[in-house]
Amino acid sequence: HMVSRKPMSWHENKQEPIDDEFLKLLHRAAVVPREKYSEPQTESQEIGWHTKPL
Repeated sequence: HMVSRKPMSWHENKQEPIDDEFLKLLHRAAVVPREKYSEPQTESQEIGWHTKPL
């Protein structure tokens, strides 16, 4: 569960610099394996990797 922020608290509302490397890491983690790799990396990924009918 999440605790809501305190609107009058200065330490929770201060602006922090954006870390570009961290954002790149987050975006890379959100990409599905078929867009990350050209071939499946594990046996489990082989199932459903090629979606075109034979």
